[in-house]
Amino acid sequence: MGYRMGVKEILLLFLTAVFWGVSYFFIKVAVISFTPCMVVAGRLFFASLFMLGYLFYTRNKLPRKSRFWKAFLVLGLTNCTLPYILISWSEVYIDSGLAAILGATMPLFTIIIGVAVVGQESFTWSKGIGLAVGLIGVVLLVGPEAVKGLGINVWAQLANVAAAFVYAIAAVYGANLEDVKPVVATAGQVLMGFVTILPFTLAEVPWTMQLKIWPLLALAGLGIFSTAIPYIIYFYLLSTVGPTNVSLVSYLIPMVGMITGVLFLGEKVTLLTVLALFLILAGVAGVSGIKGMEKNTENTGIEKS
Repeated sequence: MGYRMGVKEILLLFLTAVFWGVSYFFIKVAVISFTPCMVVAGRLFFASLFMLGYLFYTRNKLPRKSRFWKAFLVLGLTNCTLPYILISWSEVYIDSGLAAILGATMPLFTIIIGVAVVGQESFTWSKGIGLAVGLIGVVLLVGPEAVKGLGINVWAQLANVAAAFVYAIAAVYGANLEDVKPVVATAGQVLMGFVTILPFTLAEVPWTMQLKIWPLLALAGLGIFSTAIPYIIYFYLLSTVGPTNVSLVSYLIPMVGMITGVLFLGEKVTLLTVLALFLILAGVAGVSGIKGMEKNTENTGIEKS
């Protein structure tokens, strides 16, 4: 099938990257007033409402068979609850731009899992070099803090790496999910993600907290603009421009996250940070073969925050 990138598709591609990239900014604003559990619950609550409304509007229905809901539970945990918690907790201690850069390592872990664990990927020299280059970028980011000792900032950075690893598990698992529309799978996973985080959030008695307008708007932005809407656009782009072109969004997300952190939160960017970003993105380019991208992106999306 031939794909063509027109002006509309290019704009939508950039819009998707912006929506996913600013999620790190939204999280940073939200954790000022809410706990990480509350941030994740709020995000998934708004995303679930939006996705259910969209399914109703498009006359799509959630499946009834239990095997789909078991899959949605796994995806809800690995593509929503666990990585969202790790990222939200990390941004209590580190800059949003740094979290965005570390989140870009997900394709590196996808290759590791695909090759070493499930045998879905073939290992080549280009992938090996790309993996090594990307991991060097991670070491450059985490290393200076790690030299001082395993302080809270190091653990926060490692939490983002762990979130990328969990996203990779979701990508490999989701690649085998068949007989369900991607948009339906997205709705199912955000619903199950909300269900899994809800008990922990209720234990924190959120109704006793004093609500502030900007953190609350950040939660709504996370759920609607950084979760639900970009997925809908993403699946449209998959069908119109193809998975290889859509995968370009992975290179834009960390840059958007870093830029928004600088412009709106006054975060600092060092030469070392820029070099690490370049190495991580170069590593991602090295491990992302066309065949591999088509297999993984058609089913799971590229959720990064």
